[in-house]
Amino acid sequence: MSLTKHPRAVIVAALILAATAPAAAAARPLSHAGRWITDAQGRVVVLNGANMVPGSHLDPPGEVGLGEDDARFLAAHGLDVVRMGLFYAGVEPEPGRFDERYIDDHVRLQRALARAGIQTLVDFHQDMLGARYQGRGFPDWMLVDDGRPNQPQAGFPGNYFVNPALNRAYDNFWSDAPAADGAGLIAHFERGWRHVAARFRDAPRILGYDIFNEPWPGTPWATCANPFGCPPGGFDQTALTAFTRRVFDALREVDTEHLLFYEPNLQFDVGAATGHGDPGDAAAGFSFHDYCLGAAPGLPTIPDPAELCRTGEQLVFDNAEGHARRTGDALLLSEFSDIGDPAIVARITDLADANMVSWIHWAYFGSGGGGNLVKDPRSPPAGDNVNEMLLRILVRPHPRAVAGTPEGWRYDRDARTFTLGYSTRMPGGADGAGVETEVFVPPLHYAEGYAAEADGARIVSEPGACVLRLRAAPGAERAGVRVRPAAVAGGTRCVPARATVRSRRARGGRVRLRWSARGGDLAVWGFDVEVRRGRRRAMSLRASERTGLTLRAGRRARVRVRAVDAAGNRGPWSAATIR
Repeated sequence: MSLTKHPRAVIVAALILAATAPAAAAARPLSHAGRWITDAQGRVVVLNGANMVPGSHLDPPGEVGLGEDDARFLAAHGLDVVRMGLFYAGVEPEPGRFDERYIDDHVRLQRALARAGIQTLVDFHQDMLGARYQGRGFPDWMLVDDGRPNQPQAGFPGNYFVNPALNRAYDNFWSDAPAADGAGLIAHFERGWRHVAARFRDAPRILGYDIFNEPWPGTPWATCANPFGCPPGGFDQTALTAFTRRVFDALREVDTEHLLFYEPNLQFDVGAATGHGDPGDAAAGFSFHDYCLGAAPGLPTIPDPAELCRTGEQLVFDNAEGHARRTGDALLLSEFSDIGDPAIVARITDLADANMVSWIHWAYFGSGGGGNLVKDPRSPPAGDNVNEMLLRILVRPHPRAVAGTPEGWRYDRDARTFTLGYSTRMPGGADGAGVETEVFVPPLHYAEGYAAEADGARIVSEPGACVLRLRAAPGAERAGVRVRPAAVAGGTRCVPARATVRSRRARGGRVRLRWSARGGDLAVWGFDVEVRRGRRRAMSLRASERTGLTLRAGRRARVRVRAVDAAGNRGPWSAATIR
Protein backbone atom coordinates (compact mmCIF):
# COMPACT_ATOMS: atom_id res chain seq x y z
CA MET A 1 0.00 0.00 0.00
CA SER A 2 1.29 3.43 -0.87
CA LEU A 3 -0.05 6.73 0.41
CA THR A 4 0.35 9.77 -1.83
CA LYS A 5 -0.20 13.32 -0.55
CA HIS A 6 -0.78 16.14 -3.00
CA PRO A 7 0.59 19.60 -2.22
CA ARG A 8 -2.56 21.47 -3.20
CA ALA A 9 -4.86 19.20 -1.23
CA VAL A 10 -6.18 19.82 2.22
CA ILE A 11 -4.12 18.25 4.95
CA VAL A 12 -4.90 14.56 5.10
CA ALA A 13 -4.75 14.50 8.86
CA ALA A 14 -7.58 16.98 9.03
CA LEU A 15 -9.57 15.09 6.43
CA ILE A 16 -9.36 11.61 7.87
CA LEU A 17 -10.41 11.06 11.43
CA ALA A 18 -10.37 7.27 11.38
CA ALA A 19 -9.56 4.40 9.09
CA THR A 20 -11.00 0.95 9.32
CA ALA A 21 -8.83 -2.10 8.73
CA PRO A 22 -10.38 -5.24 7.28
CA ALA A 23 -11.90 -7.63 9.74
CA ALA A 24 -10.70 -11.22 9.75
CA ALA A 25 -12.46 -13.37 7.20
CA ALA A 26 -15.53 -14.96 8.70
CA ALA A 27 -15.57 -18.01 6.43
CA ARG A 28 -15.58 -21.30 8.28
CA PRO A 29 -12.40 -23.40 8.05
CA LEU A 30 -12.26 -26.20 5.54
CA SER A 31 -13.46 -29.57 6.77
CA HIS A 32 -13.85 -33.00 5.22
CA ALA A 33 -16.34 -35.68 4.28
CA GLY A 34 -14.44 -38.93 4.24
CA ARG A 35 -11.45 -38.70 1.91
CA TRP A 36 -12.62 -35.36 0.47
CA ILE A 37 -11.64 -31.92 1.75
CA THR A 38 -14.80 -29.79 1.80
CA ASP A 39 -15.85 -26.17 2.28
CA ALA A 40 -18.69 -24.62 4.28
CA GLN A 41 -21.15 -25.31 1.44
CA GLY A 42 -20.25 -28.98 1.41
CA ARG A 43 -18.40 -28.70 -1.91
CA VAL A 44 -15.31 -30.80 -2.57
CA VAL A 45 -12.25 -28.53 -2.52
CA VAL A 46 -9.24 -29.43 -4.66
CA LEU A 47 -5.99 -27.68 -3.77
CA ASN A 48 -2.79 -27.36 -5.82
CA GLY A 49 0.24 -25.64 -4.35
CA ALA A 50 3.82 -25.62 -3.16
CA ASN A 51 5.94 -26.20 -0.07
CA MET A 52 7.64 -23.19 1.54
CA VAL A 53 10.19 -24.70 3.91
CA PRO A 54 13.51 -22.87 4.43
CA GLY A 55 16.79 -24.72 4.89
CA SER A 56 16.77 -24.54 8.68
CA HIS A 57 15.48 -22.58 11.65
CA LEU A 58 18.25 -20.06 10.99
CA ASP A 59 16.47 -19.02 7.78
CA PRO A 60 12.97 -17.79 8.73
CA PRO A 61 10.69 -16.66 5.89
CA GLY A 62 11.50 -12.96 6.14
CA GLU A 63 15.24 -13.64 6.07
CA VAL A 64 15.02 -15.62 2.85
CA GLY A 65 12.70 -13.10 1.22
CA LEU A 66 9.33 -14.86 1.29
CA GLY A 67 6.42 -12.46 1.40
CA GLU A 68 3.68 -10.65 -0.47
CA ASP A 69 5.13 -10.91 -3.98
CA ASP A 70 5.40 -14.69 -3.64
CA ALA A 71 1.82 -14.97 -2.38
CA ARG A 72 0.50 -12.89 -5.27
CA PHE A 73 2.54 -14.85 -7.81
CA LEU A 74 1.08 -18.15 -6.62
CA ALA A 75 -2.46 -16.79 -6.51
CA ALA A 76 -2.25 -15.36 -10.01
CA HIS A 77 -1.44 -18.86 -11.29
CA GLY A 78 -4.18 -20.63 -9.36
CA LEU A 79 -1.82 -22.27 -6.86
CA ASP A 80 -3.95 -22.02 -3.76
CA VAL A 81 -2.24 -23.87 -0.91
CA VAL A 82 1.16 -23.61 0.80
CA ARG A 83 2.70 -26.00 3.28
CA MET A 84 4.61 -23.65 5.54
CA GLY A 85 7.35 -25.37 7.53
CA LEU A 86 8.52 -24.38 10.99
CA PHE A 87 11.46 -26.08 12.71
CA TYR A 88 11.17 -26.88 16.40
CA ALA A 89 14.71 -25.56 16.92
CA GLY A 90 13.26 -22.15 16.10
CA VAL A 91 10.07 -22.60 18.11
CA GLU A 92 11.66 -23.65 21.44
CA PRO A 93 15.41 -23.04 21.17
CA GLU A 94 15.87 -23.55 24.93
CA PRO A 95 13.72 -25.58 27.31
CA GLY A 96 10.62 -23.58 28.21
CA ARG A 97 11.47 -20.53 26.05
CA PHE A 98 9.49 -19.93 22.88
CA ASP A 99 11.04 -17.66 20.27
CA GLU A 100 8.20 -15.27 19.46
CA ARG A 101 10.18 -13.47 16.78
CA TYR A 102 10.62 -16.72 14.87
CA ILE A 103 6.91 -17.51 15.15
CA ASP A 104 5.96 -13.92 14.27
CA ASP A 105 7.87 -14.23 11.01
CA HIS A 106 5.71 -17.19 10.00
CA VAL A 107 2.55 -15.39 11.12
CA ARG A 108 3.44 -12.55 8.75
CA LEU A 109 3.96 -14.94 5.85
CA GLN A 110 0.68 -16.72 6.54
CA ARG A 111 -1.19 -13.41 6.62
CA ALA A 112 0.23 -12.49 3.21
CA LEU A 113 -0.81 -15.88 1.84
CA ALA A 114 -4.31 -15.53 3.29
CA ARG A 115 -4.67 -12.05 1.84
CA ALA A 116 -3.93 -13.60 -1.57
CA GLY A 117 -6.58 -16.27 -1.03
CA ILE A 118 -4.12 -19.09 -0.30
CA GLN A 119 -4.72 -21.80 2.29
CA THR A 120 -1.81 -22.58 4.65
CA LEU A 121 -0.92 -25.97 6.08
CA VAL A 122 1.22 -25.23 9.15
CA ASP A 123 3.92 -27.91 9.31
CA PHE A 124 6.39 -28.88 12.02
CA HIS A 125 9.25 -30.00 9.81
CA GLN A 126 12.20 -32.27 10.45
CA ASP A 127 14.56 -34.51 8.51
CA MET A 128 16.93 -36.72 10.53
CA LEU A 129 15.97 -34.81 13.69
CA GLY A 130 18.69 -32.16 13.88
CA ALA A 131 22.06 -30.75 12.87
CA ARG A 132 23.95 -33.20 15.11
CA TYR A 133 22.99 -35.95 12.66
CA GLN A 134 23.40 -33.85 9.49
CA GLY A 135 19.67 -33.17 9.60
CA ARG A 136 17.36 -30.35 10.63
CA GLY A 137 14.37 -29.78 12.83
CA PHE A 138 14.96 -30.09 16.57
CA PRO A 139 17.24 -28.18 18.94
CA ASP A 140 20.24 -30.08 20.21
CA TRP A 141 18.83 -30.25 23.74
CA MET A 142 16.03 -32.49 22.44
CA LEU A 143 18.39 -35.03 20.85
CA VAL A 144 18.85 -37.85 23.36
CA ASP A 145 21.01 -40.60 21.86
CA ASP A 146 22.50 -42.14 25.05
CA GLY A 147 26.00 -41.61 23.71
CA ARG A 148 25.59 -44.03 20.82
CA PRO A 149 28.19 -43.61 18.04
CA ASN A 150 27.32 -40.77 15.74
CA GLN A 151 29.02 -42.54 12.88
CA PRO A 152 29.08 -43.03 10.00
CA GLN A 153 28.09 -39.61 8.74
CA ALA A 154 26.38 -40.63 5.50
CA GLY A 155 24.25 -37.50 4.96
CA PHE A 156 20.62 -37.46 3.86
CA PRO A 157 19.02 -39.97 3.68
CA GLY A 158 21.92 -42.35 4.41
CA ASN A 159 22.09 -41.69 8.15
CA TYR A 160 18.61 -43.15 8.58
CA PHE A 161 20.00 -46.57 7.71
CA VAL A 162 23.49 -46.55 9.23
CA ASN A 163 23.76 -44.06 12.11
CA PRO A 164 23.15 -45.65 15.56
CA ALA A 165 22.95 -42.32 17.41
CA LEU A 166 20.24 -40.97 15.09
CA ASN A 167 18.12 -44.08 15.46
CA ARG A 168 18.48 -44.15 19.24
CA ALA A 169 17.46 -40.47 19.35
CA TYR A 170 14.28 -41.36 17.46
CA ASP A 171 13.65 -44.25 19.87
CA ASN A 172 13.91 -41.88 22.81
CA PHE A 173 11.67 -39.30 21.20
CA TRP A 174 8.87 -41.80 20.55
CA SER A 175 9.17 -43.11 24.12
CA ASP A 176 8.93 -39.56 25.55
CA ALA A 177 12.31 -39.82 27.24
CA PRO A 178 13.15 -36.87 29.51
CA ALA A 179 14.93 -33.86 28.09
CA ALA A 180 17.63 -32.01 30.02
CA ASP A 181 15.00 -30.25 32.15
CA GLY A 182 13.33 -33.53 33.14
CA ALA A 183 10.17 -33.00 31.05
CA GLY A 184 9.37 -35.55 28.37
CA LEU A 185 10.38 -34.84 24.79
CA ILE A 186 6.85 -35.33 23.49
CA ALA A 187 5.52 -33.23 26.38
CA HIS A 188 7.71 -30.37 25.13
CA PHE A 189 6.51 -30.98 21.58
CA GLU A 190 2.87 -30.85 22.69
CA ARG A 191 3.40 -27.54 24.49
CA GLY A 192 5.12 -26.14 21.42
CA TRP A 193 2.24 -27.15 19.17
CA ARG A 194 -0.30 -25.63 21.55
CA HIS A 195 1.68 -22.40 21.61
CA VAL A 196 2.00 -22.17 17.82
CA ALA A 197 -1.59 -23.23 17.10
CA ALA A 198 -2.86 -20.52 19.43
CA ARG A 199 -1.18 -18.00 17.12
CA PHE A 200 -2.90 -19.37 14.00
CA ARG A 201 -6.30 -20.65 15.16
CA ASP A 202 -8.13 -17.37 14.48
CA ALA A 203 -6.33 -16.57 11.23
CA PRO A 204 -8.23 -16.82 7.94
CA ARG A 205 -7.44 -19.55 5.42
CA ILE A 206 -5.67 -21.98 7.72
CA LEU A 207 -6.06 -25.42 6.14
CA GLY A 208 -4.79 -27.15 9.26
CA TYR A 209 -1.72 -28.47 11.05
CA ASP A 210 0.71 -31.16 9.80
CA ILE A 211 2.05 -32.40 13.11
CA PHE A 212 5.37 -34.13 12.17
CA ASN A 213 7.13 -34.42 8.83
CA GLU A 214 8.15 -37.94 7.76
CA PRO A 215 8.28 -39.86 11.06
CA TRP A 216 11.12 -42.39 11.16
CA PRO A 217 10.75 -45.55 13.26
CA GLY A 218 14.24 -45.40 14.71
CA THR A 219 16.02 -48.67 15.55
CA PRO A 220 13.19 -50.96 14.31
CA TRP A 221 13.13 -49.31 10.87
CA ALA A 222 14.16 -52.50 9.06
CA THR A 223 10.99 -54.29 10.25
CA CYS A 224 8.95 -51.76 8.25
CA ALA A 225 11.08 -51.84 5.09
CA ASN A 226 8.85 -54.05 2.98
CA PRO A 227 5.68 -53.62 0.89
CA PHE A 228 3.48 -54.64 3.85
CA GLY A 229 5.00 -52.05 6.18
CA CYS A 230 5.55 -52.46 9.91
CA PRO A 231 4.43 -55.78 11.42
CA PRO A 232 1.29 -56.07 13.58
CA GLY A 233 2.06 -54.53 16.93
CA GLY A 234 5.00 -52.67 15.39
CA PHE A 235 5.95 -49.00 15.20
CA ASP A 236 2.96 -47.79 13.19
CA GLN A 237 0.29 -49.39 15.35
CA THR A 238 1.91 -48.54 18.67
CA ALA A 239 4.37 -45.67 19.05
CA LEU A 240 3.32 -43.64 16.00
CA THR A 241 -0.44 -43.97 16.53
CA ALA A 242 -0.08 -43.11 20.22
CA PHE A 243 2.03 -40.08 19.33
CA THR A 244 -0.54 -38.81 16.81
CA ARG A 245 -3.42 -39.17 19.26
CA ARG A 246 -1.48 -37.44 21.99
CA VAL A 247 -0.51 -34.44 19.83
CA PHE A 248 -4.04 -34.22 18.42
CA ASP A 249 -5.42 -34.07 21.96
CA ALA A 250 -2.98 -31.27 22.78
CA LEU A 251 -3.95 -29.30 19.70
CA ARG A 252 -7.65 -29.69 20.41
CA GLU A 253 -7.08 -27.87 23.71
CA VAL A 254 -6.48 -24.67 21.72
CA ASP A 255 -8.10 -25.26 18.31
CA THR A 256 -11.31 -27.24 18.01
CA GLU A 257 -12.06 -26.45 14.36
CA HIS A 258 -9.20 -26.86 11.94
CA LEU A 259 -8.13 -30.06 10.26
CA LEU A 260 -5.33 -32.00 11.94
CA PHE A 261 -3.03 -33.90 9.58
CA TYR A 262 -0.79 -36.80 10.50
CA GLU A 263 1.81 -38.59 8.39
CA PRO A 264 2.74 -42.25 8.00
CA ASN A 265 6.29 -43.36 8.64
CA LEU A 266 8.81 -42.34 6.01
CA GLN A 267 8.88 -45.70 4.25
CA PHE A 268 5.27 -45.22 3.13
CA ASP A 269 6.62 -42.61 0.71
CA VAL A 270 8.29 -45.30 -1.40
CA GLY A 271 5.55 -47.93 -1.37
CA ALA A 272 5.32 -49.53 2.09
CA ALA A 273 1.79 -49.85 3.48
CA THR A 274 0.88 -48.10 6.71
CA GLY A 275 -0.45 -49.69 9.87
CA HIS A 276 -1.22 -46.33 11.48
CA GLY A 277 -4.39 -46.56 13.52
CA ASP A 278 -7.42 -44.31 13.44
CA PRO A 279 -6.40 -41.08 15.24
CA GLY A 280 -9.92 -40.79 16.63
CA ASP A 281 -10.52 -37.18 15.59
CA ALA A 282 -13.53 -36.17 13.52
CA ALA A 283 -11.49 -33.60 11.56
CA ALA A 284 -8.40 -35.64 10.73
CA GLY A 285 -6.42 -35.71 7.51
CA PHE A 286 -3.80 -38.11 6.17
CA SER A 287 -0.82 -36.15 4.81
CA PHE A 288 1.37 -38.40 2.68
CA HIS A 289 4.34 -38.11 0.32
CA ASP A 290 5.19 -39.92 -2.91
CA TYR A 291 8.74 -40.63 -4.06
CA CYS A 292 10.51 -43.26 -6.16
CA LEU A 293 13.72 -44.75 -4.76
CA GLY A 294 15.23 -44.62 -8.23
CA ALA A 295 14.65 -40.88 -8.56
CA ALA A 296 14.97 -39.38 -5.09
CA PRO A 297 17.33 -36.70 -3.77
CA GLY A 298 20.41 -38.09 -2.07
CA LEU A 299 20.13 -41.44 -3.83
CA PRO A 300 21.61 -42.57 -7.16
CA THR A 301 19.31 -42.02 -10.12
CA ILE A 302 18.43 -45.31 -11.78
CA PRO A 303 17.34 -45.49 -15.44
CA ASP A 304 13.70 -46.55 -15.64
CA PRO A 305 12.81 -47.66 -19.18
CA ALA A 306 10.06 -49.98 -17.85
CA GLU A 307 8.46 -47.10 -15.89
CA LEU A 308 8.69 -48.98 -12.61
CA CYS A 309 8.66 -45.63 -10.80
CA ARG A 310 5.18 -44.95 -12.09
CA THR A 311 4.02 -48.29 -10.73
CA GLY A 312 5.54 -47.54 -7.34
CA GLU A 313 4.10 -44.03 -7.25
CA GLN A 314 0.63 -45.36 -8.02
CA LEU A 315 1.08 -47.90 -5.22
CA VAL A 316 1.50 -44.99 -2.79
CA PHE A 317 -1.85 -43.57 -3.92
CA ASP A 318 -3.46 -47.01 -3.61
CA ASN A 319 -2.13 -47.39 -0.06
CA ALA A 320 -3.37 -43.91 0.87
CA GLU A 321 -6.81 -44.65 -0.56
CA GLY A 322 -7.02 -47.88 1.40
CA HIS A 323 -6.03 -46.09 4.59
CA ALA A 324 -8.70 -43.43 4.03
CA ARG A 325 -11.34 -46.14 3.56
CA ARG A 326 -10.37 -47.67 6.90
CA THR A 327 -10.21 -44.42 8.88
CA GLY A 328 -12.52 -42.03 7.01
CA ASP A 329 -9.78 -39.38 7.03
CA ALA A 330 -9.14 -36.76 4.33
CA LEU A 331 -6.35 -37.28 1.81
CA LEU A 332 -3.62 -34.77 0.95
CA LEU A 333 -0.44 -35.38 -1.05
CA SER A 334 1.74 -32.88 0.80
CA GLU A 335 5.10 -33.61 -0.81
CA PHE A 336 6.50 -35.05 -4.04
CA SER A 337 9.26 -34.57 -6.62
CA ASP A 338 12.15 -32.64 -4.95
CA ILE A 339 13.96 -33.15 -8.23
CA GLY A 340 14.56 -31.11 -11.33
CA ASP A 341 13.30 -33.68 -13.81
CA PRO A 342 10.11 -32.18 -15.33
CA ALA A 343 8.93 -35.61 -16.51
CA ILE A 344 8.70 -36.80 -12.90
CA VAL A 345 6.78 -33.71 -11.80
CA ALA A 346 4.38 -34.12 -14.73
CA ARG A 347 3.89 -37.81 -14.01
CA ILE A 348 3.02 -37.35 -10.33
CA THR A 349 0.74 -34.36 -10.86
CA ASP A 350 -1.07 -36.42 -13.50
CA LEU A 351 -1.33 -39.32 -11.04
CA ALA A 352 -2.65 -37.01 -8.32
CA ASP A 353 -5.33 -35.76 -10.69
CA ALA A 354 -6.17 -39.32 -11.79
CA ASN A 355 -6.54 -40.29 -8.12
CA MET A 356 -8.49 -37.09 -7.35
CA VAL A 357 -6.15 -35.94 -4.57
CA SER A 358 -5.06 -32.39 -3.68
CA TRP A 359 -1.31 -31.90 -3.95
CA ILE A 360 1.54 -29.69 -2.69
CA HIS A 361 4.76 -29.77 -4.72
CA TRP A 362 8.25 -29.78 -3.23
CA ALA A 363 9.25 -27.03 -3.49
CA TYR A 364 8.68 -23.35 -4.05
CA PHE A 365 12.38 -22.97 -3.26
CA GLY A 366 15.06 -24.93 -1.42
CA SER A 367 14.70 -28.24 -3.26
CA GLY A 368 17.74 -30.41 -2.63
CA GLY A 369 17.27 -32.06 -6.01
CA GLY A 370 16.91 -28.90 -8.06
CA GLY A 371 13.12 -28.87 -8.28
CA ASN A 372 12.68 -25.21 -7.35
CA LEU A 373 9.81 -23.20 -8.77
CA VAL A 374 11.60 -19.97 -7.82
CA LYS A 375 15.37 -19.86 -7.83
CA ASP A 376 15.90 -17.07 -5.28
CA PRO A 377 13.00 -15.86 -3.10
CA ARG A 378 14.96 -12.72 -2.27
CA SER A 379 14.28 -11.55 -5.82
CA PRO A 380 10.83 -11.04 -7.40
CA PRO A 381 9.24 -14.21 -8.81
CA ALA A 382 9.52 -13.12 -12.41
CA GLY A 383 11.64 -13.59 -15.52
CA ASP A 384 14.71 -15.79 -15.18
CA ASN A 385 14.05 -16.20 -11.46
CA VAL A 386 11.15 -18.54 -12.27
CA ASN A 387 11.57 -22.08 -13.55
CA GLU A 388 9.24 -21.60 -16.50
CA MET A 389 9.19 -25.27 -17.52
CA LEU A 390 8.21 -26.35 -14.01
CA LEU A 391 5.65 -23.55 -13.77
CA ARG A 392 3.92 -24.73 -16.93
CA ILE A 393 3.62 -28.25 -15.49
CA LEU A 394 2.36 -27.24 -12.05
CA VAL A 395 -0.09 -24.63 -13.29
CA ARG A 396 -3.02 -26.50 -14.78
CA PRO A 397 -6.78 -26.35 -14.94
CA HIS A 398 -8.27 -27.91 -11.86
CA PRO A 399 -11.66 -28.05 -10.11
CA ARG A 400 -11.28 -25.47 -7.35
CA ALA A 401 -14.62 -26.47 -5.79
CA VAL A 402 -17.09 -29.14 -6.91
CA ALA A 403 -20.78 -28.95 -5.99
CA GLY A 404 -21.03 -32.71 -5.91
CA THR A 405 -18.74 -35.72 -5.74
CA PRO A 406 -15.98 -35.83 -8.36
CA GLU A 407 -15.90 -38.86 -10.62
CA GLY A 408 -12.77 -37.81 -12.45
CA TRP A 409 -10.85 -34.97 -14.03
CA ARG A 410 -7.94 -34.82 -16.45
CA TYR A 411 -5.73 -32.25 -18.12
CA ASP A 412 -4.15 -33.18 -21.45
CA ARG A 413 -1.08 -30.92 -21.68
CA ASP A 414 -0.45 -31.55 -25.36
CA ALA A 415 -4.00 -30.79 -26.49
CA ARG A 416 -4.58 -28.30 -23.68
CA THR A 417 -7.95 -29.83 -22.94
CA PHE A 418 -9.49 -30.34 -19.53
CA THR A 419 -12.42 -32.55 -18.59
CA LEU A 420 -14.34 -32.89 -15.33
CA GLY A 421 -17.22 -35.17 -14.42
CA TYR A 422 -19.08 -35.34 -11.12
CA SER A 423 -22.18 -36.58 -9.38
CA THR A 424 -24.43 -33.75 -8.23
CA ARG A 425 -24.79 -35.41 -4.81
CA MET A 426 -22.18 -33.94 -2.47
CA PRO A 427 -20.11 -36.26 -0.24
CA GLY A 428 -22.02 -35.16 2.84
CA GLY A 429 -25.29 -36.18 1.16
CA ALA A 430 -26.64 -32.75 0.20
CA ASP A 431 -27.90 -31.98 -3.29
CA GLY A 432 -25.47 -29.77 -5.20
CA ALA A 433 -28.16 -28.27 -7.44
CA GLY A 434 -28.02 -24.49 -7.30
CA VAL A 435 -24.50 -24.47 -5.85
CA GLU A 436 -21.66 -23.36 -8.12
CA THR A 437 -18.84 -25.60 -9.25
CA GLU A 438 -15.62 -23.65 -9.91
CA VAL A 439 -12.83 -24.62 -12.30
CA PHE A 440 -9.63 -22.60 -12.47
CA VAL A 441 -8.62 -22.04 -16.10
CA PRO A 442 -5.08 -20.61 -16.14
CA PRO A 443 -4.34 -17.71 -18.47
CA LEU A 444 -0.82 -19.20 -18.71
CA HIS A 445 -2.19 -21.99 -20.92
CA TYR A 446 -5.21 -20.24 -22.41
CA ALA A 447 -3.97 -16.72 -23.09
CA GLU A 448 -6.03 -16.44 -26.25
CA GLY A 449 -9.16 -17.76 -24.55
CA TYR A 450 -11.05 -21.01 -24.26
CA ALA A 451 -14.32 -22.67 -25.16
CA ALA A 452 -16.27 -24.64 -22.58
CA GLU A 453 -18.96 -27.23 -23.15
CA ALA A 454 -21.07 -28.28 -20.17
CA ASP A 455 -23.14 -31.43 -19.84
CA GLY A 456 -25.93 -31.53 -17.27
CA ALA A 457 -25.02 -28.03 -16.14
CA ARG A 458 -25.20 -24.38 -17.18
CA ILE A 459 -22.14 -22.12 -17.39
CA VAL A 460 -22.77 -18.93 -15.40
CA SER A 461 -19.36 -17.20 -15.57
CA GLU A 462 -18.32 -14.56 -18.07
CA PRO A 463 -16.71 -15.77 -21.32
CA GLY A 464 -12.96 -16.02 -20.82
CA ALA A 465 -13.10 -15.75 -17.01
CA CYS A 466 -10.19 -17.56 -15.34
CA VAL A 467 -12.68 -19.19 -12.97
CA LEU A 468 -15.25 -21.14 -14.95
CA ARG A 469 -18.46 -21.44 -12.93
CA LEU A 470 -21.31 -23.82 -13.61
CA ARG A 471 -24.52 -24.91 -11.94
CA ALA A 472 -26.07 -28.32 -12.38
CA ALA A 473 -29.31 -28.42 -14.32
CA PRO A 474 -32.47 -29.15 -12.28
CA GLY A 475 -32.86 -32.89 -11.82
CA ALA A 476 -29.42 -33.73 -13.25
CA GLU A 477 -27.72 -36.56 -11.38
CA ARG A 478 -24.40 -36.01 -13.13
CA ALA A 479 -22.69 -33.02 -14.66
CA GLY A 480 -19.44 -32.22 -16.38
CA VAL A 481 -17.50 -29.76 -18.46
CA ARG A 482 -14.86 -29.83 -21.20
CA VAL A 483 -12.46 -26.95 -21.80
CA ARG A 484 -10.39 -26.48 -24.96
CA PRO A 485 -8.39 -23.59 -26.46
CA ALA A 486 -10.36 -21.10 -28.52
CA ALA A 487 -9.97 -17.47 -29.44
CA VAL A 488 -12.17 -15.24 -27.27
CA ALA A 489 -12.28 -11.47 -27.29
CA GLY A 490 -10.02 -10.30 -24.49
CA GLY A 491 -8.53 -13.77 -24.01
CA THR A 492 -8.58 -15.48 -20.63
CA ARG A 493 -8.45 -13.09 -17.71
CA CYS A 494 -9.31 -13.10 -14.04
CA VAL A 495 -12.43 -11.03 -13.43
CA PRO A 496 -11.89 -8.66 -10.49
CA ALA A 497 -14.43 -8.09 -7.75
CA ARG A 498 -16.79 -5.11 -7.81
CA ALA A 499 -16.52 -2.62 -4.98
CA THR A 500 -19.44 -0.94 -3.29
CA VAL A 501 -19.02 2.22 -1.19
CA ARG A 502 -21.59 3.49 1.29
CA SER A 503 -21.74 6.60 3.46
CA ARG A 504 -23.71 7.68 6.51
CA ARG A 505 -23.78 10.70 8.74
CA ALA A 506 -22.19 10.52 12.15
CA ARG A 507 -22.01 12.84 15.11
CA GLY A 508 -20.03 16.04 14.99
CA GLY A 509 -20.65 16.69 11.32
CA ARG A 510 -18.68 13.65 10.28
CA VAL A 511 -19.35 11.18 7.49
CA ARG A 512 -18.46 7.54 7.77
CA LEU A 513 -17.56 5.64 4.62
CA ARG A 514 -17.43 1.88 4.31
CA TRP A 515 -16.64 -0.21 1.28
CA SER A 516 -16.60 -3.86 0.42
CA ALA A 517 -16.29 -6.07 -2.64
CA ARG A 518 -18.25 -8.97 -4.06
CA GLY A 519 -17.54 -11.57 -6.69
CA GLY A 520 -14.25 -11.81 -8.51
CA ASP A 521 -12.19 -14.80 -9.57
CA LEU A 522 -9.30 -14.21 -7.18
CA ALA A 523 -9.10 -12.95 -3.61
CA VAL A 524 -9.38 -9.21 -3.01
CA TRP A 525 -5.90 -7.96 -2.15
CA GLY A 526 -7.00 -4.42 -1.34
CA PHE A 527 -8.69 -1.26 -2.59
CA ASP A 528 -7.67 1.81 -4.54
CA VAL A 529 -9.23 4.83 -2.84
CA GLU A 530 -9.37 8.44 -4.05
CA VAL A 531 -10.83 11.40 -2.17
CA ARG A 532 -11.27 14.68 -4.01
CA ARG A 533 -12.26 18.11 -2.69
CA GLY A 534 -13.35 20.08 -5.70
CA ARG A 535 -10.70 19.62 -8.36
CA ARG A 536 -8.00 18.73 -5.91
CA ARG A 537 -7.13 15.18 -4.95
CA ALA A 538 -6.87 15.19 -1.19
CA MET A 539 -5.93 11.56 -0.75
CA SER A 540 -4.92 8.51 -2.75
CA LEU A 541 -4.46 4.94 -1.55
CA ARG A 542 -3.23 2.10 -3.74
CA ALA A 543 -4.21 -1.50 -2.97
CA SER A 544 -4.90 -0.59 0.65
CA GLU A 545 -6.29 -3.07 3.15
CA ARG A 546 -8.48 -0.34 4.62
CA THR A 547 -12.22 -0.82 4.35
CA GLY A 548 -13.42 2.52 5.65
CA LEU A 549 -12.75 6.17 6.46
CA THR A 550 -14.36 8.87 8.57
CA LEU A 551 -14.30 12.32 6.99
CA ARG A 552 -15.10 15.78 8.27
CA ALA A 553 -18.07 17.19 6.44
CA GLY A 554 -18.08 20.70 5.08
CA ARG A 555 -16.96 21.16 1.57
CA ARG A 556 -18.20 18.75 -1.07
CA ALA A 557 -16.03 15.64 -1.48
CA ARG A 558 -16.12 12.81 -3.95
CA VAL A 559 -14.84 9.36 -2.96
CA ARG A 560 -14.00 6.63 -5.45
CA VAL A 561 -13.14 3.03 -4.57
CA ARG A 562 -12.25 -0.01 -6.65
CA ALA A 563 -11.18 -3.52 -5.71
CA VAL A 564 -7.74 -4.92 -6.56
CA ASP A 565 -7.26 -8.68 -6.68
CA ALA A 566 -4.18 -10.70 -5.76
CA ALA A 567 -2.93 -10.65 -9.36
CA GLY A 568 -3.26 -6.86 -9.58
CA ASN A 569 -6.43 -6.81 -11.70
CA ARG A 570 -8.58 -3.78 -10.91
CA GLY A 571 -12.37 -3.64 -10.93
CA PRO A 572 -14.63 -0.73 -11.86
CA TRP A 573 -14.79 2.38 -9.70
CA SER A 574 -17.63 2.84 -7.24
CA ALA A 575 -18.25 6.41 -6.09
CA ALA A 576 -19.98 8.37 -3.36
CA THR A 577 -20.41 12.13 -3.01
CA ILE A 578 -20.19 13.79 0.41
CA ARG A 579 -21.81 17.20 0.94
